[in-house]
Amino acid sequence: MQRVEQAHNKIHIIAHDMQNKYEKGDIEAAHAALADLELVFDDMNIAVGLCYQPGGH
Repeated sequence: MQRVEQAHNKIHIIAHDMQNKYEKGDIEAAHAALADLELVFDDMNIAVGLCYQPGGH
């Protein structure tokens, strides 16, 4: 479950950073950060899946 929490926190950090870039008019940088967001989201999905396996944490 700790892995899920860490990924969840990273998603918020990346999203906040994307919002700041967007609000400053740096649309390309905000768009580029979507790849990072997708990677962390995938990691969170994997971590959640592991929680439902026998012996998952």
